[in-house]
This record gives sequence, C-alpha cells and structure tokens, in this order.
Amino acid sequence: MRVATWNVNSAKVREPRLLPWLDQRTPDVVCLQETKLSDAEFSAQFDAALGERGYRMAHYGQGRWNGVALLSRA
Repeated sequence: MRVATWNVNSAKVREPRLLPWLDQRTPDVVCLQETKLSDAEFSAQFDAALGERGYRMAHYGQGRWNGVALLSRA
C-alpha cells in the first residue's frame, strides 16, 4: 500500500501538478492539507478527475483559509 501526503497550499492552483502526479505515482491513499476550498468547490473541481482515476474522496474545508482531503482508491 502506498500512502502519500501533500501540503498543496491551494488545490485549485496545484491541480496541473496534482493530477499528473497521481497518474505517475498512483498512491493508494492521499492526504492533502490546505486545500483552501469549500466542500462544494472541491467537489466541483475534482470529482470527475479523481473518479476517472479510481479515487473516492472525503473533504472538509471552509473556503480560502483551510481544508483537508483524503483520497482513497476504492
């Protein structure tokens, strides 16, 4: 099992690096911190792309100031 963590400091800004990294490294579990997105924004931004890669996600965030996400291959 491969587990990875990343302080992304804005998931939206890091999306161009995050998705290729997931494709290349294929971790089973990913912990992201400082996503800086609300739950609805994170879902709108990443649901499709992560689903295509086989990940399920749980996110807790309150907008621009914080946010954590757990991604898991289900």
